[in-house]
Amino acid sequence: MDEEPSNSRGKKFKYESSWKRNKIKHATVKGNEYVDYKNRVVPAVTSGPHCGCKQECTQRLAESEGEIFVRLRSFDTKNEQDVFLQSLITSQNVKKKTQAQKTSSKCKDVS
Repeated sequence: MDEEPSNSRGKKFKYESSWKRNKIKHATVKGNEYVDYKNRVVPAVTSGPHCGCKQECTQRLAESEGEIFVRLRSFDTKNEQDVFLQSLITSQNVKKKTQAQKTSSKCKDVS
């Protein structure tokens, strides 16, 4: 093989990129088709049909969908994908609390 071994012990070398579990990990991160541990073919990731909801979320997502998913698939590890997704999320305060949330958040003096 032309690859450099990741660790050598005497005459034996580890070619971790050729291990089945690493091939599966890499394919899932990239969204490619692969064969799982039970020899079942897992198809490549594709976006589904529009759901037709009132909020039209899939139509709003379709505008930026291409660039987000292309960038998401360009990362090499799941951790890099997670960091990218976390950078897209913004936290907001709760606009309206329900009655149950209001009462449970109060401290009750027990004597």
